[in-house]
Amino acid sequence: MARVAAIQERIAELRGCQTLSPTSGAGLIMDHINDLERTQVDDSFAEFQSQAADVKATALLKLWKLHVAAVAHQEEQELIKQQRAELAKLRAEQDKRDAEAQAERDRLELLAKAERDRLEAVARAERDAEREKQVEAARVHAEEIRAERERIATEESRLNAVYAAEAARIAAQQVEIDRQKEELRIANLPKPKPRKAPSGIEIVAVIAQHYGVTEKVALQWVLKIDWGFQVKAS
Repeated sequence: MARVAAIQERIAELRGCQTLSPTSGAGLIMDHINDLERTQVDDSFAEFQSQAADVKATALLKLWKLHVAAVAHQEEQELIKQQRAELAKLRAEQDKRDAEAQAERDRLELLAKAERDRLEAVARAERDAEREKQVEAARVHAEEIRAERERIATEESRLNAVYAAEAARIAAQQVEIDRQKEELRIANLPKPKPRKAPSGIEIVAVIAQHYGVTEKVALQWVLKIDWGFQVKAS
């Protein structure tokens, strides 16, 4: 009975770690696959050799499916990371554009104020000087001041038009940013789940039917295949 118990314990070890999941990492799962593939199912299993082979085959199929899922999980996480970086870049670019637009508005406002201050100073100086001149000179001077004020009003109207055009440009930029954000949101929607992979028994049955052999023979063929070259370890 001790011999049978020892063999059953070895068979249990062939089932591998039961706590692995796609988030365990493709590298760790591949290590388990390599360890299991190096385990030989030979005559040392005595009358339980067939059971041991079945357990090993089932465990390998499970580990390979976990490995595929782990690779997909890692790729998905990398994609999410890239999308977040792109969104952060877009936000930084918009912030920069907003700052530049505000700086331009401030600059234009300062220029307009300086021009108004200068013109007002000139007007005050002219008015002070003309007080001592003749009535006709005072009338002419007043006409000149009126014309100057009209020019200032025209300049202010032009600057207001510039401000309105700049505001429209910034609004158009915001619409474009919102559109890009919506495209990112749509791109991040969950993708359809892939179809369920066939079980090991189904794969063996297809091979047996195709080549006209028993399922036991087909399983032995599968177990002799070196799968290492077909899946790249992460």
